[in-house]
Amino acid sequence: MVIRELYDWRQACFVRLRLRCRLLEPARIDPAVLMRLRRRLRQAGQQRFGAPAATAERFAALFEAPAALNPAEQRRAYRAGAPFVLQPRATPPLSGAAGAIFDSEVLLWGQAALRLADWLALWQQLGQQGLSLAGGRFEPVCLDAADASGHFVPLWQLGASSAVLPPAPQCDLAWWLALQSLDAPLLLRLETPARLLSRGRPLFRADFSQFFPFVLRRVSALLAAHCGLPFTGDAARLCQLAGQVTQTGCLRWHDWRLLAPAAADPQPLGGLLGQLKLDGPQLREVIEVVAVGSLLNLGKNAACGAGAYRLLPVTASN
Repeated sequence: MVIRELYDWRQACFVRLRLRCRLLEPARIDPAVLMRLRRRLRQAGQQRFGAPAATAERFAALFEAPAALNPAEQRRAYRAGAPFVLQPRATPPLSGAAGAIFDSEVLLWGQAALRLADWLALWQQLGQQGLSLAGGRFEPVCLDAADASGHFVPLWQLGASSAVLPPAPQCDLAWWLALQSLDAPLLLRLETPARLLSRGRPLFRADFSQFFPFVLRRVSALLAAHCGLPFTGDAARLCQLAGQVTQTGCLRWHDWRLLAPAAADPQPLGGLLGQLKLDGPQLREVIEVVAVGSLLNLGKNAACGAGAYRLLPVTASN
């Protein structure tokens, strides 16, 4: 396979964390709330780690791409952004009173996987500030990590020291890909809006040939910046193969709006949604990078859950 020849997936590792939290005041929790968390997370990080220089490095380790050695890698690292990816599917909609419990799942990539105590401290700070301008204060009550079997093992609970946490089980992409069902035909389903820009303008309609280059850039940038795996392949050739994939369906622009007072957070959410049925022999050449992209989300605010998609086997029901 073309993609497998480019990457040794065993060298790309992540940890999957589940943070269970208790609301301290009434709030609505849904993917739209997570997708707006980027600014508030950075504010919480600056409050907790912003100064002096030693703690500023802790902020950078959670929010920035490391410095690259050459201009080409620097551009790719810049596009990579943060080494964390919130998983919106782990947070079903919840309109909860004080005391309600909600879960947040995140993937930490590369060296960020060693920053468990800092990630917990970040969410403790966010809980003090609230999920939005309208409120939503909370407190973390336990932190778990998924092992190789997919079962969550406890790392921390409320009342225990959060300064030093035990290491979390790490998963590599070779192991993860071996568990996926990637035989054609497959259904690619966008579950949260993906805001994709082409020549400075958002795409309002896209097929797989237009969607795939964004996936390739997202995957190659993050793996290069945070996992030390530079992309050395022929991007044009891979995009050509993606253009030969048999497909039906289309991704189209939809507007999302958060169910909250307009004065509290008036910015609407929008992006591509929908599904594509994919088939054909060329799909085998690019499917692994598309599968990895499903762990990373896509487009603006991807780290906070925007542009989340899944690959599903085609059945009579879908």
